[in-house]
Amino acid sequence: MKKLIAQQCPGFNPNEQELFHGTSDDGIKGILEYGFDGRFFNPTGAW
Repeated sequence: MKKLIAQQCPGFNPNEQELFHGTSDDGIKGILEYGFDGRFFNPTGAW
């Protein structure tokens, strides 16, 4: 992702942070491939 950001925003230093606390590897891959679906967001941190 850092390389992609660097290519799309030349002249900027991408500072990438990935925080997927408690998310499975498959879940992360799904988010990266299809995007984050805000309908599953819960402000209490529970699903």
